Amino acid sequence: MRVLLGWMQSAATRSPARVLGVLAAATVVLAALASTNVVEVDLAQLGSDDSHAVQAINRVRNEFADPTASLQVLVDTGADGNVLSREGFAAIEAVESAALEVLGPAVRTDDAGQPQLLSLRSGVGGVLAQQGADLRQLDDATLGSVAARAAVANPQLAALVSDDLDVASGSARGTAVLVLLDPALTETQRTDAAQRVADALDDPDVAGLAGDIEVTVFSNGLFVTGLIQAIRAEVPVLFGLALLVVLTILGFAYRSVSDVVVGLIGLLATVVWTFGLVALLGPANLGWTGPLTQLAVIVPVLLVGLGIDYSVHLTARYREERAAGQAPAAAADRALATVGTTLVLATAATALGFASIATAPVQMLADFGVFLALGVVCAFVLMGLLVPGASVLRDRRRAGVARSQVRELDLGRLLGGPTWLARRRPLTGMAVAGLLMAASLVAATALEIEFERGDFVPEGSEVAAVLAHQEELFGGGVTESTFVLVDGDLAEVEVANAVWAAQRDVADVDGVRSVGGAPQVLSIMTMAAAALDPAGGPLPGGTPAEADPGPGGPAVWTDDGFAADADLDAVYALLRDRVGEQRVARLLAPDNAAAVIQIRTVVGDSGAERVQREIAAAFAPVETAGAVVTVTSEPIIIAEMSDELSAFQLRAIALTLVVVLALLAAYYAVARRQPLLGVIAMIPATVSASLVLGTMWALGIAFNVLTATLTAIAVGIGVPYGVHVVNRFAEAREHADADTAIATTLRSTGAALAGSALTTLGAFVVLTFSGLPPIRSLGLLGGAGIVFALLAAVLVQPGALVAWARRAASRHP
Repeated sequence: MRVLLGWMQSAATRSPARVLGVLAAATVVLAALASTNVVEVDLAQLGSDDSHAVQAINRVRNEFADPTASLQVLVDTGADGNVLSREGFAAIEAVESAALEVLGPAVRTDDAGQPQLLSLRSGVGGVLAQQGADLRQLDDATLGSVAARAAVANPQLAALVSDDLDVASGSARGTAVLVLLDPALTETQRTDAAQRVADALDDPDVAGLAGDIEVTVFSNGLFVTGLIQAIRAEVPVLFGLALLVVLTILGFAYRSVSDVVVGLIGLLATVVWTFGLVALLGPANLGWTGPLTQLAVIVPVLLVGLGIDYSVHLTARYREERAAGQAPAAAADRALATVGTTLVLATAATALGFASIATAPVQMLADFGVFLALGVVCAFVLMGLLVPGASVLRDRRRAGVARSQVRELDLGRLLGGPTWLARRRPLTGMAVAGLLMAASLVAATALEIEFERGDFVPEGSEVAAVLAHQEELFGGGVTESTFVLVDGDLAEVEVANAVWAAQRDVADVDGVRSVGGAPQVLSIMTMAAAALDPAGGPLPGGTPAEADPGPGGPAVWTDDGFAADADLDAVYALLRDRVGEQRVARLLAPDNAAAVIQIRTVVGDSGAERVQREIAAAFAPVETAGAVVTVTSEPIIIAEMSDELSAFQLRAIALTLVVVLALLAAYYAVARRQPLLGVIAMIPATVSASLVLGTMWALGIAFNVLTATLTAIAVGIGVPYGVHVVNRFAEAREHADADTAIATTLRSTGAALAGSALTTLGAFVVLTFSGLPPIRSLGLLGGAGIVFALLAAVLVQPGALVAWARRAASRHP
């Protein structure tokens, strides 16, 4: 520490111009590096690689079908409309034609080379064609009735009809057209394909689209792209607002344009340095961290609030020394020698607090902690060199003119109460704080863990509107499904029939989408029921699969499943021949040793664990039959992550407090032979972290990906407050008694802390204007944490210092 501060003192006071030049050059280099940052938003990849649910969903995507390799076109006829009509089917046909024309070879094809496009029109048209009827010859009433019955009978078609389907009247408000894309396409190519379809359907001249029919194109790529665009639009607004708030407070406190400009330059450089180093560690370079995500919105705003603290404290001490008659270089040297020591210790403790977030179970959250730790270190280096160096250069031109002491808010009267309390009732503040902390910790046991991916979609954005439209029509995303992966010999009749019975039992699970009373389940069994003779007609039993079953063949399929003597290898071979190898391969492995059951669900993230348990219970007989069953979905993975967040929260609190306390105790044991001062320095951080938890309970805010970091952030914010007060008190104590020392500390450092708290609070308040609910909660609770830390630093910690000093004096009179 002494070596580092000695170098900074020498550089900033003896060669300030050269130091500023080096800082400027480094900023340019890091700005160029920052341009290589990769921005990605993938809310599906939130689980641990060793999770069974994650492994299972990866198998579903890799071994069966990738549900993201598709795009959906929502056709909405409005609240009073009916898509199951001639006009509605004309709109569906227009969508199909436009999509196929635009996409061309980008569309996935089946074994016969036909494009794989699923819609009500194609499904109903196929059924009618088998019966020798023509879709175009039906009137609206007949068409609606046929389409409604087809949707009830076929889970694939049912998934495409809006939740308001009325089978009796043959009506529904909306539908979806599902276009499967070539799985060989990259994510960028898939997104480009979806965008081309969206642009084509925006053309008002597309035949078949009536003016009152709304068409919306949705795909995973468009969702991610829209989310990134919305976030990028929000970052400069929040960052600019944070700068405006902080600079306004500085202008009022400093009454000096030059000091405000220096602070502004330091903040901008801090953000540039941070994101330059983030790019260096990121996937475009070293690959040690992941890409920038939604949390990138927070980083520059937090750096504004945290980084300006260094400027406030260095400027305050520099002005104090100048007012005492010190020359510019001597004043800067003294400021770094005194406040600098505190800032080094505070930076180390704050960085450790943020670094504890790196143990989070979510990659983007772990990276967030690393980014903040880097930012704090960058702020210290930049402000520690920039503020003294710029002050020396400026004031050398004004030699002989003493600088006035920093003009912060007049806190003389406000600090009279804390000073009296510390002198007269030193333990009162600690007792009150202890009771409040105990109550907060008890309340924290009732906090819930919640995570909804929709919370990370900016409110008012186009993406949010599309998701709301999906929710309105389908009760959730068109492709939201829970998958049941069955590993076992599906050629065994007992296993196959257990699957058939289980998938019918899931109709009783709340959250499984049903149409006409039938659960929307797609599996090799439903395919058999639809493609083979559902009435138990002649199908191959022990006969070869390629043989014509003929009217006299054995019946192997009934409503209860396969006959006991059915040759299922032959049945599956026949299915592959009748419906195509590709369609069967989406549900059944080539060797018939694994299958996936796709269950249409509408529970979102909050009800995923319950649905997982109930579906697993329904499929328990399948395991009894000898197979292994795994239930998985993206919401289930999110639910697992929420459970891990709970464990992380406790781990982060313990790790942060223990590591930072050990650091502070070790420092004060070496520097002053008083390790107890390290404990006292932790008071603002501990009080703040505890009361923030109580505030969450009082406001009804649950733990989520961001609020789970609050204790680490509260420690990161509160530790500098405690260190500043302890160090200034120890310095004043060398020349005065405890009462005088605490008065001096509150008058000087207390005023600087108040200015620092105001700037940091301003930055956190700006976060409450974010379009992302979790970030708004973080801004609100982070602001509360700052207030708690400041109050603890001026009301609780002074009493502890006075009590400690009096006890030490009584032992060594």
